Amino acid sequence: SFQIPNFAKDTYLCGGSIINDRYVVTAAHCLRNLRDENRRPGEFLIGLGDHRQNSTKDDTEGVTAFVRAEEVIVHEHYGLNYDNDIGLLKLKKPLDLSSYKRLKPVCLPTNASKTYEGAIGHIYGWGIMNKQDTFSEVLRETTVPIWGPGCVGVTFSDVAITPQMLCAGYPEGGKDTCGGDSGGPLTVEEDGRHVLVGITSFGQGCGKKGYPGVYTRVTALLDWILEHTQDATFCN
Repeated sequence: SFQIPNFAKDTYLCGGSIINDRYVVTAAHCLRNLRDENRRPGEFLIGLGDHRQNSTKDDTEGVTAFVRAEEVIVHEHYGLNYDNDIGLLKLKKPLDLSSYKRLKPVCLPTNASKTYEGAIGHIYGWGIMNKQDTFSEVLRETTVPIWGPGCVGVTFSDVAITPQMLCAGYPEGGKDTCGGDSGGPLTVEEDGRHVLVGITSFGQGCGKKGYPGVYTRVTALLDWILEHTQDATFCN
């Protein structure tokens, strides 16, 4: 799992996922600055195989590392309404994914038409955990059910749900991603491996009753991902 450190706080600003030996996929809004421009590659330091973000005591030799970005790629149709909320960070050098069992890319879906409705999704992050806006020191994980296309029955303030979005969460609330988790993965286990089906995008509060979290739907953007990562070696 990858994160993008916020240099001002020396903590993780957003999440991301290794999808091959050269690229991390994340949310487009994590790659934009306050002027709504793409951040420069040099602004990113990407954490590999980290667990406890403010300590090195649990780091794994040869796995836990920080690497620089060579290129920032944001979807050309990303807008402030969170549609097409996807982007890529190209790493300065390829990762050696064959030598370390604990450092592996997440697989991409193979069926672009699959909705994953009713499947149990796994969500991850170091984001806010409570009303005091406390960020987690360690990487957290929980599970949420994936809703049907269109997030039927829910209206989000000023944001229209599009086919490029996916909802996941419990109707009664309680489990969700939150601030600081943006860009991180929503995965589903298939045939013994985790498949990336969502990217943490936005929500109406965190864990609020009646409001699931909203994720970028990876199956809707598979062609875009593959088009922009042709120089990489994927999970198989």
